[in-house]
Amino acid sequence: MVRVAFEGYGCTLSYGESRRTRTLADEAGWETTDDASSASIVVIHTCTVIGRTERSMLRRIDTLAMSGRMVMVGGCLPRAQAEVVEAIEEDMIIPVLGQEPEDVVKALGKVDPSLLDDPMFLPKVDTHTGSRPDPGRRTDAIVPIACGCLGRCSYCITRMAWGSLESSPVEKVVVAAREWLDQGFREVQLTAQDTGAWGRDLPGDNTLPDLVRAVASIDDPPSEYRVRVGMLNPDSLEPILDGFLEVLRLPRVYRFVHLPIQAGSDRVLELMRRRYTVAEFKDLVARLRKAVPDLTLHTDIICGFPGEEDEEFNATLDLLREVRPDVTNVKGFSPRPSTEAATMNGAIEGSVMKRRTRRASKLVEKLSQTALSFHEGEEVEVMVTEIGKVGTHTMMARDGRYNPVVIAEAEDIQVGRFLTVHLTEARGVYLLGEVVE
Repeated sequence: MVRVAFEGYGCTLSYGESRRTRTLADEAGWETTDDASSASIVVIHTCTVIGRTERSMLRRIDTLAMSGRMVMVGGCLPRAQAEVVEAIEEDMIIPVLGQEPEDVVKALGKVDPSLLDDPMFLPKVDTHTGSRPDPGRRTDAIVPIACGCLGRCSYCITRMAWGSLESSPVEKVVVAAREWLDQGFREVQLTAQDTGAWGRDLPGDNTLPDLVRAVASIDDPPSEYRVRVGMLNPDSLEPILDGFLEVLRLPRVYRFVHLPIQAGSDRVLELMRRRYTVAEFKDLVARLRKAVPDLTLHTDIICGFPGEEDEEFNATLDLLREVRPDVTNVKGFSPRPSTEAATMNGAIEGSVMKRRTRRASKLVEKLSQTALSFHEGEEVEVMVTEIGKVGTHTMMARDGRYNPVVIAEAEDIQVGRFLTVHLTEARGVYLLGEVVE
């Protein structure tokens, strides 16, 4: 039987699509694997959010194709830049332009087995794991709730790949979450390009809080689990904030919000076509923290957007110092094909971009360390989420705020278990914890 390997890259949604595609391939009778070296076909869900990622994807596709394997390319790259994939001069590369995992499985069904080589006689290639989680090793289940968005960000190529918002109905999301829980997974990650926009294209008046409440109310079979809500934009959060604050207080929902700011200058935000101001962002954060004082806040910034002046970049750093996010993802601006920002005047020199990115990265490292250090000495309930690095005899866990906790000498503790730990020390991006007997 032909064996198919699956690889996912990029955002949580991309990994979720890869996992869903593999599940459908299993149901269709395909033999699937994480190990590309043991497969004749590799299905790769790609990312193209920045130029460096695009180049990495193309290298991986080329490596797999040059090894003699058939490569089916899905995800954002063929959707947004089909010509880039088609330009690779390898007969064994097939772009899959459909929007759904079902499209990939249909494409698999059209493959002529006589064109495939036995992987036993093909060169070995590096393996990228993660297309199917093992509930015995990690417990996160990714559930996409929508594709596309309602935004018009001038720098974003992802919306070209996914198009306008298409939300999945409540019932479909709940069924998907229940299936993962039935298999033993204990962390449901609700993901989309902008989770806050969920439901606006559906009939009725359901919004994200209604969906989260439904997913957090699954009791058949009875089990203890956690729900993490993925990234949502400030302008999408504002109209649903009251309901969202209510679901953040539910015991099964992580007290966690990923709310990107991108820049600390209203002028730059306008150039980015972001639909909020700095003041509106700060007001949202203040209201979130007032209602949920121990909230964990993640955000994103882009350094070196075209036309960004030194004082505007400094304003972004000042905003971070004021808001003090727990985690900030820092990226330098990367012009993407066919986006408005790619042709804007005022491109920032590479040396300036690097300097700004380094300054921002140093600042957010300090802010993250300080934020975690506030929790030293606490006793908290955590859920063990995955086995630690090989040879470390550790387990990874998450507390109710979604802070990562490393538990030493704990390899005998089962993944998915809830227990109480004493937080002893903050180390960079995680906390050390000791089990309370």
